[in-house]
Amino acid sequence: MQRVAKDRTIVSADVEGYLVDDADRRQADIEGAIQRLLAGKPIQSDGSLTAVTLAIEARVSRATMYRRYRHLVDEFTAQAESFGARDECRHPNARSVRK
Repeated sequence: MQRVAKDRTIVSADVEGYLVDDADRRQADIEGAIQRLLAGKPIQSDGSLTAVTLAIEARVSRATMYRRYRHLVDEFTAQAESFGARDECRHPNARSVRK
């Protein structure tokens, strides 16, 4: 269930009826995607340790991710670099996704 708050932000109710801001949900989606990618267990992507793959895994547009959640992108990039990752590297445990 969604409704528009007085300040025109969209809020939705979770299963227990608490109001959850869409921004909080997107942040949780990105944080979950970071954990999955770093663990080598992607669901939506090929497991590449890149910001583009992070957006795909989190189901968030790249523009939104960079505009509002740059701190999470920077955190992910720093952690990915600890694996020795570069643009085309994947986590050693990542599976390949066939189209």
